Amino acid sequence: LPDGGLGVVIADVVGKGVPASLMMASARSVLRSHAKRAADLGELIQIVNRRLGYDLLPSEFVTALYAVLDQDGRRLRYCSAGHEPLLLLRDGELESHGVGGLVLGLDPDATYAVGELALEGGDLLVFSTDGLIESLNYRDESYGRARLHSSIKLHGAMAPDMPVNLIAKQLLWDVRRFVGYAPQSDDMTLVVVKTA
Repeated sequence: LPDGGLGVVIADVVGKGVPASLMMASARSVLRSHAKRAADLGELIQIVNRRLGYDLLPSEFVTALYAVLDQDGRRLRYCSAGHEPLLLLRDGELESHGVGGLVLGLDPDATYAVGELALEGGDLLVFSTDGLIESLNYRDESYGRARLHSSIKLHGAMAPDMPVNLIAKQLLWDVRRFVGYAPQSDDMTLVVVKTA
């Protein structure tokens, strides 16, 4: 971002195929075109919500979690639009943060609150879509939040200098090991950020 901060976003659309891809492309375009100019994250998400509302059918919506990490890596501001909560692992303790508001595209007048976190060196931030926790094995058991949280605690506590891409791969591997070869109906998206 212009002030040196880092914007991080993860989103998920209802549906599959070309219509869902077009929805996501539209959401991404609106977010990117306004992210550098919006002074407030809540205001930015309101703009995205209003713009998407013009294009989506009543049964369509997008969930999103947008966060801005300050240049020094010590403050994170975030806003969730009905998305899976942001997970913060610090000193072996996992916290869930979901401040925000309604999914995007349903109510043009929706407002969005902004959460703020003071970060410390070594904090691990995990952004994910519901495809991880809703993954099913052959017994129709879902992977669930408890397993995801345990996996984050396990892999986040490994060597302090472990690259985040390896932590992300381990988290995804745990899900795949659980589901085996069972076919999945949703994608799995994961973003992992570690503060210096």
